[in-house]
Amino acid sequence: MSIKLKSLLLERHQEDLYHATFDGELLEILKDNAIKLGFVGGTYADQQLNKGYPFFLSTMWSKYGNYARGKPEYTDIRQTIIIHLDGRALTAAGYKTFWVDYWGMGPNASEEEERVASNKDEITPLQSFVKDVHVYIKEGTENPHLLERLHEIEDLAKKFPFPIYFYPPSEAQAFKAQRTERAVRSIKNLVPQPTWTPDDLEHKEWLKTRSSFPERHSKILRTFLDIYYDKQVDTSTYPGKSVMEWLLYHPYDAQSQIATDIHNLKKFHPPIFREFVEIMQKKGFKTIKDFVAFVIKREYDRETIRREAERKADAKRSSNKMLGE
Repeated sequence: MSIKLKSLLLERHQEDLYHATFDGELLEILKDNAIKLGFVGGTYADQQLNKGYPFFLSTMWSKYGNYARGKPEYTDIRQTIIIHLDGRALTAAGYKTFWVDYWGMGPNASEEEERVASNKDEITPLQSFVKDVHVYIKEGTENPHLLERLHEIEDLAKKFPFPIYFYPPSEAQAFKAQRTERAVRSIKNLVPQPTWTPDDLEHKEWLKTRSSFPERHSKILRTFLDIYYDKQVDTSTYPGKSVMEWLLYHPYDAQSQIATDIHNLKKFHPPIFREFVEIMQKKGFKTIKDFVAFVIKREYDRETIRREAERKADAKRSSNKMLGE
């Protein structure tokens, strides 16, 4: 049996898939009209599990499975959003789905993850792939940030053809089973408008400064790619100095730092990830480790040649000086 045929037979074609997430992430999904897929580059395990595809989304084939709970024995609701996806539409659009036992503990203790993998970094437009969305509102929901997000979600829901169902605190089991007759479509009488204290408003302003997190932390990745492209990089100041020193003198730090930054930025889905994927696919690098190792060797070889030329030049100057004396 050919490898290609064997891989095809191992693929699953689920009609219904369920993605568990949180209110903040759902709000961004609705704003973007897209579900962003995670880049595998930050962890070796994801790169091994993803069957050569650079992007993935974790889903479940049950409405509220172990992936949403965190562990099989957990009964409380951890992730309060379930996005019901059309598995057949995903397959028809070229996305691949397959079961993953991420922690390697067997089917009885696994997360029951059904992974959606792709060369694309997003699932869009939502109306082509989303059947419905389920939102659970926990008891004692008073945080103004959360209240504001819930009302924004309700407002954005009007722009899409698929329904978004809201479940009050007393309907936890209905949320897990997606018994929509126990849900409401409007939260006007269920969730109050947020009330902001001075401290809340100060915190809200502080949260806005976090929006620059991806930009700040992708500087190392940008510098690494600029070095790969042979662009001029200032190696006398941060981050150029740090990145070049890792490549030349601390290769293990280079490997771990690049992977760590990718992992830390995964939830922000920065465009620079696409750039990494394009390079890796063009050059045949299977993992981030392979990519970084290539740059390490190239820069080390160049530095060795530079130092040897410098040594010869110094020797020649010394020889000429002696002859002159």
